Amino acid sequence: RNHFWWRITQCMANEHPMYYSTGSACDVKVEFEDWESKYTPGSWDASGLYDTMEECCIAEFWFDIDGCLGDSPRDTTFEFSFDIAQLHEPTNCQDADIFANAIGVGIDNVLGGTSTAEVQSVGCATISRNYDTGNPECGGCISGTFIGDYDGRAVNLGDATGIVTTISGIITTTSTTCSDAACFEELINSAIDKFSTSVTDGSLTDAIIAWAYERLPPVKQLWDTWVVTTSFDSSTGTNPFTITADSTSGLEVTVGGSFDINFDFTQVTTVADLKLLATYFTNAITSTLDDEGNLPSGASIELTTICGVDLATATDPVECSSTSSAIEYTSTMYLAHDADAEAITTSVSDALSNPTTIQGVTSAVIAEASAGVSVPLIQVTTSGSLSVTNFDTTSFTADETAEAFTFFEDAILETLVSQGLVSPGSSVVVTSISSGSIQYNLITHVDASVDTTSATSEIQTALSSSSTMTAISTSVITAASTSSSTTLSTATESLAVSSSAVGTPIESDVFKVTTSGEFSVPSLDLSTLTTSAEIIEASKYFEDAITEQLESAGLLPAGSTVTITGIVDGVVEYEIALYASTTSASETTVSRIGNLFSGSASSTVLRAISSSVESA
Repeated sequence: RNHFWWRITQCMANEHPMYYSTGSACDVKVEFEDWESKYTPGSWDASGLYDTMEECCIAEFWFDIDGCLGDSPRDTTFEFSFDIAQLHEPTNCQDADIFANAIGVGIDNVLGGTSTAEVQSVGCATISRNYDTGNPECGGCISGTFIGDYDGRAVNLGDATGIVTTISGIITTTSTTCSDAACFEELINSAIDKFSTSVTDGSLTDAIIAWAYERLPPVKQLWDTWVVTTSFDSSTGTNPFTITADSTSGLEVTVGGSFDINFDFTQVTTVADLKLLATYFTNAITSTLDDEGNLPSGASIELTTICGVDLATATDPVECSSTSSAIEYTSTMYLAHDADAEAITTSVSDALSNPTTIQGVTSAVIAEASAGVSVPLIQVTTSGSLSVTNFDTTSFTADETAEAFTFFEDAILETLVSQGLVSPGSSVVVTSISSGSIQYNLITHVDASVDTTSATSEIQTALSSSSTMTAISTSVITAASTSSSTTLSTATESLAVSSSAVGTPIESDVFKVTTSGEFSVPSLDLSTLTTSAEIIEASKYFEDAITEQLESAGLLPAGSTVTITGIVDGVVEYEIALYASTTSASETTVSRIGNLFSGSASSTVLRAISSSVESA
């Protein structure tokens, strides 16, 4: 900064791919001459450097953007991170830049071709580029620092044994031959696979160390480091032919409209009903327009009003009584800069005025309402443990251990449900059991508005109370007393839960979809079930049998539940709550379950269920 203020970019070797005008198109390169660096931002002699090809074409070839885009190379980027062992975090900006560039060169040497790495953070230190000046800027734990030693060498911070530092940044891959989204998608995946392989096979470690020796002055701090082979992570990447809300070019177009639909709204009485119906209609409109080819890729539909009720301000009770009402919506689309926005938005409006399209939407809503809809939730997985006394498991067989698992699972869950701390659809999975400790995972599903940390704290408080621990102990003892295993019943007769611990909740996004059905089992005489206790016991047997069949078919994701809702006149009625990471996955699973109980394999499945229930 003091001695090379006019060319800090070159002084610190902060290479970064930038686009510039060749006179006839935009091209990209990393290394620029002194006079090419944007050292006088806003001045008449400032260099025209741009972060993306779109920005370059728009600024330099505003009179022929299409021609520039067609003649210029395009690039794609993805984010990455990995860990390096035995590397101290930098203490100043110059050291961060030295580490970042040395590691970046190692990555470039591994990826080869037209891929360029930009390391943006080394541990707690961040390195960014000021696109007005072209100079590096540091932040994070080294914000405000600039230089360490004046000899171009990083500061020696001593022994780094046991220290692991996370490296993150972006990879930019440029292509002059890819001309569509599919080609760039293949290019992105290829670069990610190559990067990932270099981490796992050690070749990235070799490349970084090799450059650390070769560089002048060398980077001795990297000589004894290695990349942790299991630490690679990456984003999916950006595709220059796919326009999104994050794209640097293109058009964001929003169109609003309304259409009348013949639908019975009399059952919609709460805000929850209204929002569920809005989800049905949003899914139906999106899928119908997409099937007709009237919805651009990446476009979204948002309903604003149903039967005269504003979704944003609706309150209970909802007054929605008309059988023929308007639905108002907005559609947001991301289009290429040269797209005919008016024609595209008109096609959406025309489609939603077409009686055939409206009928398709109505049919889809009715079908989805009857089959269940995917509802976004938060899945919370919490590990826990119970310390137990007077419980000797050393002589248990594998079957006895498995049976003990179910006793504790049922006892923990029933106790938490009875206290209103988790919903009945939650599940407890015991992972290990020994003479002194029970390890388990609690899986619950909650709305995004729930404070999971507070909820977990309440669970811990409840499980630590003497009354709750006594209730769990009593439940296990009672269940074990009915076991056919005298070893198991004897081992638990004096059991006592003495303490409890609950871990930190882990959250993940899931979608819930509920499906229901019924089936008859001619081989079983269910008319003999006359008391509520008998029906409850039989229901448990059927739940276990159905769960076993679905799990063996790979159709019951973790946390999903099977509930028998009734056994009437020899017919078993059931409800299945499924949780999956995507809407399509949950709804596809529902469809496959329907086929399992009604398709060609149904007789085999029902026989297996009957056999399991008879055995129980």
